[in-house]
Amino acid sequence: MLQRRVIAVEGVVQGVGFRPYVHRLAASNDLRGFVRNEGGRVVIDVEGDGARVDEFCRTLTLAPPPLAVIARVLVESAAPRSYDAFCISPSPRTTDRAAPDVGTASVPPDVATCGDCLAELFDPANRRFRHPFITCTACGPRFTIVRDAPYDRERTTMAEFPLCADCRREYAAPDDRRFHAEAIACAACGPMLRLLTPANQTSAPAGDALDAAIAALRAGQIVGVKSLGGYHLACDATDEGAVARLRARKRRAAKPFAVMVRDRGAAEALCELSEEESAVLESSARPVVLLARRTAPRCPVDVRVAAAVAPAGATLGLMLPATPLHHLLLAALDRPLVMTSGNRSGEPVAIDERGALEALAGIADLILAHDRPVAARCDDSVVRVAAGSLRVMRRARGYVPRTIVLARPAPLPVLAFGGHLKNTVCLAAGCSAHLSAHVGDLDAAASRAAQRDAVAATVHLAGIAPAVVAHDLHPDYGSTTAALMYVSEHDIERRVAVQHHHAHVAACVAEHGVRGPVIGVAFDGAGLGTDGAIWGGEFLVADGERFTRAGHLSYVSLPGGDAAAARPWRSAAAHLASATDGVDTDAARPDGVGDAEWSLVRQLVARPGSSPRTSSVGRLFDAAASLLGLCHIARHEGEAAIALESAADPRAARGYPVTLSPGDTWTADVADIVRGVLADRRRGRGVAEIAGAFHVAMRDLVVLGCERIREQTGLETVALSGGVFMNALLLESSRAALAARRFRVLIPREAPCNDGGLSLGQAYVAACAAEVDQCA
Repeated sequence: MLQRRVIAVEGVVQGVGFRPYVHRLAASNDLRGFVRNEGGRVVIDVEGDGARVDEFCRTLTLAPPPLAVIARVLVESAAPRSYDAFCISPSPRTTDRAAPDVGTASVPPDVATCGDCLAELFDPANRRFRHPFITCTACGPRFTIVRDAPYDRERTTMAEFPLCADCRREYAAPDDRRFHAEAIACAACGPMLRLLTPANQTSAPAGDALDAAIAALRAGQIVGVKSLGGYHLACDATDEGAVARLRARKRRAAKPFAVMVRDRGAAEALCELSEEESAVLESSARPVVLLARRTAPRCPVDVRVAAAVAPAGATLGLMLPATPLHHLLLAALDRPLVMTSGNRSGEPVAIDERGALEALAGIADLILAHDRPVAARCDDSVVRVAAGSLRVMRRARGYVPRTIVLARPAPLPVLAFGGHLKNTVCLAAGCSAHLSAHVGDLDAAASRAAQRDAVAATVHLAGIAPAVVAHDLHPDYGSTTAALMYVSEHDIERRVAVQHHHAHVAACVAEHGVRGPVIGVAFDGAGLGTDGAIWGGEFLVADGERFTRAGHLSYVSLPGGDAAAARPWRSAAAHLASATDGVDTDAARPDGVGDAEWSLVRQLVARPGSSPRTSSVGRLFDAAASLLGLCHIARHEGEAAIALESAADPRAARGYPVTLSPGDTWTADVADIVRGVLADRRRGRGVAEIAGAFHVAMRDLVVLGCERIREQTGLETVALSGGVFMNALLLESSRAALAARRFRVLIPREAPCNDGGLSLGQAYVAACAAEVDQCA
């Protein structure tokens, strides 16, 4: 008996080979009809023998393409239409772009080159031999080439490259793995490389651009390389001179560079790898993975990473090739390459030739460009395996635009603008949170423009108009200014200001799907508190819509305000002045600090009210690092804390005492920690031992605070968040100690625990507030 079904499949089902998969499944069951993309889903209209239609529906979700994520399948019976055959139908010109109420994005992230394409790339007999843009339904660019949904070639930047006869034949053949692969091309019809000089002169014919770039890298030059979501700056990572020149030209004094290696074996020669770390490194996302460096690399001296790549660091950020072009470069050079963001420090990554020629002038000797436009700026993701799981530290290529599922649906669409540093934006609608790629710090005008682009792209691809805007409590953040402008320009009636540390905890709660209140431990550098002080060492009782401050680090002065973050010795002076009543303040003065500056800082820490007050754990880490002589001047954010973690002996068993005051809102007195660090340093105890003891003390502080709140409230679920918990030693020890005391511990996974996750937390708080308002 003839039967017909109309099936809607929601999830990550566009750009992953799902329509070809459906076509093959329908053909194997002798069915007729069509499959097509519609908005953010795939629609299947299928008819045939009733038993075969039932079999098709039963097996549809059993073996989908590896990249597909099926969130929901809706099936309706319909009257037969007597279709002649089964085909992949063009997407309708106008579709309902409303987001499904399940947490998935219709467009997948960019996907690293698959094994089949890699084999063809290096096969001289294959027509795509050394073609830098080889791809198929299983791999290649996705998010960074999409201009609109649904995901069809004409809505991507590949629309500018009409298929040649050979590619069109593959595209139309159901038994070919490039059947309806929207990004395919070849040397005859696809994008082409160009090698440019900073003066915008073509320095090599198109066919020779790759070889010329390889020769330049081999000669120690710096080359800007256009990748999926923008440009990289590349140089030979084993060449001390080349790395030093890159640092000088980019004005990046000490922050580690990411390194790209050819394969897992090359990574294992440089770093210790667990099975979990290897799996992340080799995953289709191809993130930068922070790994423990080997004290004795397992490779010849001439291919060891230069010391200037990651000065004094115990970790190294490694990634594997993500594109065919990367594979070609690494195979030809057979040595690691520095592969850092193609920008001037503090600015967004360049995405086109004009931007690269402007931004990389004076940095890159040559620019290896190509003519496939980048539709969405997307930097490299940075991750770490810690506390037994993957932790995303910078969420971008390979993970965006994958959505985060919310346990509490947003009754109104909320657009959140994040923080001033490590900015991201987030659009929450229904059960879906669309967290943007990393934008960066908003000090530079170019970065603020990039944030506006991210807002526009996030709203456009989701197809949802925000009804609520959320932002940080701090009025001077660039993100707050942007939020207020958006409210004015789009006549948004509802606006929610969210306290910084509540947002940190809410982001963790949101992605774990916890509805009730939790103990929130939010440790970071700075965030404006409700009392006007600078918070950063907070113990909260929080859920989606509200929080109370249960406890916090005792306040100390922040001499010079934000200047203290760049000068850890200032935080050391403040903590010593507080811990010793000014008796030992001079012990914080490092060599090189002049009398005038030192006198000013002494006055600031001695005179109440002359400086902001702070409860920041980040500044406490800075103080300890300076007292141990590890870092007096921070050349990049977090340098002091990283140095302290790198120096710490993880075997330390004894810490320094911590005292909690009585009361409903208590303070944690860390004076004994500061006095203990100073006393041990004077006694000649080793830096590694002292740094280890400091970490034990901070772990004990976390546990003591949580136990106090459990006594007060009965809560046993703890959310750990804030940038300080990027410290793997503190995170892992805190998690283990809390679990041993029967706490349930939540740690951010997909969203960064640092300020990169703030927008998710802001969106969740605003969504929960809207839900409460609607229920009132």
